[in-house]
Amino acid sequence: MGLSVRAGCRRKGGHALRSLARLLLGLTVDGVQAWHHWHLEDWNSLEEGSAPLTVMKFPEQL
Repeated sequence: MGLSVRAGCRRKGGHALRSLARLLLGLTVDGVQAWHHWHLEDWNSLEEGSAPLTVMKFPEQL
């Protein structure tokens, strides 16, 4: 698909990066169906002022 993502953390400890890694790893678990997704926004999980992000598992063959 040719998409790259760059993530960083402004605070010490990298808690946000570990949380994102857990979400991404969760999509790889057997039994998680294609199109399963999470909506991350500043009102539910991101810092105020952050751009919304949707994390989704796509079918293997599009």
